[in-house]
Amino acid sequence: MSKKSMKILVCNAGSTSLKFKLFDMPCEHVMATGNVERVGSSDDAVFRYENMLTNAQVNLKHCSILDYKAGIGLFTDCLTSDENGVIQSFEEIERVGFKTVICRTCFSTHELTEEIIQGMRDWEILAPVHTRAYIESINAMKNALMSSM
Repeated sequence: MSKKSMKILVCNAGSTSLKFKLFDMPCEHVMATGNVERVGSSDDAVFRYENMLTNAQVNLKHCSILDYKAGIGLFTDCLTSDENGVIQSFEEIERVGFKTVICRTCFSTHELTEEIIQGMRDWEILAPVHTRAYIESINAMKNALMSSM
């Protein structure tokens, strides 16, 4: 009996970066990758996207990516584009995961509920730059997914 295919988007935010991989599970096949460097730059950000199914690529240099929302927007536009996309709509993505920094009372894998986000805020002093980046990118991804439905 074969297992049902599930698309999972994994994200990693740094102090000025974003990285993405879209997996087809359970076979663990990477469908697309992307990354943004220099989030917050008005003229020197770098964006890369690759459709791993066709090897189509998007490479932008010296662009304006003022915040995590803009970086996520570039990536999600590529994921669903007619030219380079690997999915038709965000509804195909069943789960989104984030690698995050420390959170009060959470020391393993958890659903990113409001309580978990508050726990990240409570311990923000331990990793302020990264925690702010994660909270901003998590909220931007939630908004992107909700607006596509």
